[in-house]
Amino acid sequence: MLAALSRLSGIQACLIDYRLAPEHAFPSAVDDALAGYMALLDRGYAPENIIIGGDSAGGGAALVLLSELCKRGIAPRAAFALSPWTDLTLSGESLRSNAKTEAMLPVERIDELRDMYLQGADPADLRASPLFADFPDCPPVLMQASDSEILLDDTCRMEAVLKAQGVEVETYIWSGLPHVWQIFHGWLPDADLALLQVAQFIKARFRT
Repeated sequence: MLAALSRLSGIQACLIDYRLAPEHAFPSAVDDALAGYMALLDRGYAPENIIIGGDSAGGGAALVLLSELCKRGIAPRAAFALSPWTDLTLSGESLRSNAKTEAMLPVERIDELRDMYLQGADPADLRASPLFADFPDCPPVLMQASDSEILLDDTCRMEAVLKAQGVEVETYIWSGLPHVWQIFHGWLPDADLALLQVAQFIKARFRT
């Protein structure tokens, strides 16, 4: 998916091989994401020439990273998040209202997945749930989600939080698609269109 997005946008891609739970618990993933970003800076890439992004739990991690970078004054040019998991307190109403329409994430195991990652850490920690984080002087953010997935509210509430802090946000809610449907590019027309939308967002940032 990242290779396809790179081709569509004409931008080089760097995929962070961050450590995974349960072998490596929170906050290993976000520590590795930050280390990857700092490595790019060490190699001569300027923040204004970097766009960060991710999907699902990686989308949440990208937003956590964005918050940390904003606080440090080294924010990227923009960010995107595809069906991001932004609230590990699991308070979103769509976890219940979309339980029967979710095709990828079984809601009855979401607690297990969360606990496997946190291993006792506070789910409301700002580095676990970007929904509760601050984004000072934040660059533009694009988010995509489906109206039938259990993490729909994680995107909708994240949009409200960002806008309340003055962030320019583009949020697109697609209809009747599975969680992170963008991975089906080349097979599902809506996946191709969604990636094209992200690519256009990226290219537009470099025209301004």
